[in-house]
Amino acid sequence: MPDEVKEMLKGATADAARLLIETMADESAPLKLRLDCAGAVMDRVYGRPTQPIDGELDAHSAFEVTIRVLDDGH
Repeated sequence: MPDEVKEMLKGATADAARLLIETMADESAPLKLRLDCAGAVMDRVYGRPTQPIDGELDAHSAFEVTIRVLDDGH
């Protein structure tokens, strides 16, 4: 992403945060939208909650990684 675009987006951060907060507080807005805004605010302030990993993997277990290179014809 070009630096000038990043700077434009950074400049809109306060407006975006304000919109999230205003929408969250708008009792005429659909409840799902208000809850989504509340979740977005919480995620940005506190981060997303960690998710446990299911399985029997521990620090000494072996695992396999597959890397596939795709040729786009160039």
